[in-house]
Amino acid sequence: MNSDQMPSKARISGASHCSLGIGYDRAATAARSGSDPVTVIGRLFTSPDKEVAPVIRLEESRARSGLERLAERTDRKVREGALGFKAGRPTVTQPRVGQALDVQASLAALRSSDPTAPGSVTLPVKEQLPRTGA
Repeated sequence: MNSDQMPSKARISGASHCSLGIGYDRAATAARSGSDPVTVIGRLFTSPDKEVAPVIRLEESRARSGLERLAERTDRKVREGALGFKAGRPTVTQPRVGQALDVQASLAALRSSDPTAPGSVTLPVKEQLPRTGA
């Protein structure tokens, strides 16, 4: 990583868990609850642990594709500040910090996320600072 690039975290909206390949594995969740009716009914009436935690799956290729689409919408190039003249008048270009979604690190964040938890997943971005002050 260059000295002008900093890892950061940013809230990037516009992607659902489903569009990023995160979902429930219904078959694995059903298997976890028990396969025979006696076990299932017994769990409902006698077990203090009546709930079965859902099995969450991440489709890696779908997640990568969704993150790349998200990056296309949210990444922005660094812009250097500048002072120039146009028709004898001064023009100012304000510097702007660049940002790029870190797709590989975002995959790791998605793997460890809980789609049942309230809120959103914070995805890592890399910031690139302009050479001039922002």
